[in-house]
Amino acid sequence: AAPGALRDYLGTFGLDAGVKARCYVEGQTELGALRHALGTASQCTFINLRGMVLEKRGSGLAFADSLAADKASSTFSFIMLDADRDDFVRMLRRAAECETFHGAFQVSAPDVELANFTVSELLDIALTISARMHDGSSDPTYTPGDILPELEGATSGDDFFSRLHEGGRLTEVSKGEDWGAALMDYAIGNQTFPSGHAKASQERPLIEFARMLIRAQSAGFGLSLEYEKLNAATGCLQRRQ
Repeated sequence: AAPGALRDYLGTFGLDAGVKARCYVEGQTELGALRHALGTASQCTFINLRGMVLEKRGSGLAFADSLAADKASSTFSFIMLDADRDDFVRMLRRAAECETFHGAFQVSAPDVELANFTVSELLDIALTISARMHDGSSDPTYTPGDILPELEGATSGDDFFSRLHEGGRLTEVSKGEDWGAALMDYAIGNQTFPSGHAKASQERPLIEFARMLIRAQSAGFGLSLEYEKLNAATGCLQRRQ
């Protein structure tokens, strides 16, 4: 039988407890967001590429080998990278064109925060986290109107937090798994971009990626590989011609 065929068969009866997908992310924020979307009972393992992406020095080859190994073991590969990681993004698109792996990828420009949320929304999320951490025991120290003018024009998630933390403000809120989970929680409740945004009413990429990852938990790898192909331009699976 083909690799993974038995697992796919058992999966139709809900008997398969093996790893269905491997998800590669570029930091704790993305890790927290996707773990929050999948819940604790998922059949997905996560690999944080943060150190590998920063160090480079041949690690792109190891990454490509890892993707090929996923396919050989009938495991979906899902990858989320920031657009500024040029070497990795180019390698990823080449691997997709060559069908080195099977799954999906998403390139966030410039990063997961600003590819998915407005600065105003990020501030609302940060203030909500801060209020929760203080148990709502006192009146909020800051309001959106106090801070938003200083945040407008932020060019990345890091820039957003640099501006947010000026003068020791809201330092209890920072990037990490909890921040990622809060972003995903907000996105689940508000799945499309708000009015006034250039992509108003379109689904946020983070939600689209989570949907694909959730779908992989129940999809048969062999059937997907036979009938679907990864589009190297969009990063999404599409019907084979």
